[in-house]
Amino acid sequence: MGKHEKDTVRKANTALKWWGFENDSMKPIQLILGLLKIPVDFLMGTIAFLVAYHLRTITDLIPGVQLPLDLDVFPAIEEYMSFVVTAILVLIT
Repeated sequence: MGKHEKDTVRKANTALKWWGFENDSMKPIQLILGLLKIPVDFLMGTIAFLVAYHLRTITDLIPGVQLPLDLDVFPAIEEYMSFVVTAILVLIT
């Protein structure tokens, strides 16, 4: 193995350690759980944004205090979902 190949392997190992992998050989369960983490993170982020969207319409969070609500300033759910997908992709990467 030449100097260039050794340098490439060293850089790859450094990148793997940065991502949390201690060495090149991963156990199959680590690989499966690592791959499952991506869609689970996306799903949990989507649920969190949707809960936040619906909580904004509840104006009686403090008993006895009724806050004014103007639904015209809320984005449409389609527009909000496009923002959600973009935001989650940025947050996951």
